[in-house]
Amino acid sequence: MLTSEILETAKQPEYVDICADCAGGDAFIAAASQLANQGLIAKKFGKGGYRWHLVGAK
Repeated sequence: MLTSEILETAKQPEYVDICADCAGGDAFIAAASQLANQGLIAKKFGKGGYRWHLVGAK
């Protein structure tokens, strides 16, 4: 998913408890980068911005 798609999804009522600070791109990028550093997700920059992919749990 693109960062913009994730941020839009995070605004949905069912995710408000999970992603309260994800309304802004900076908070999301910081959190997602931590997950990438842990090997749980991967990011790739391309047309439209970063694309995020689930890698798996450790």
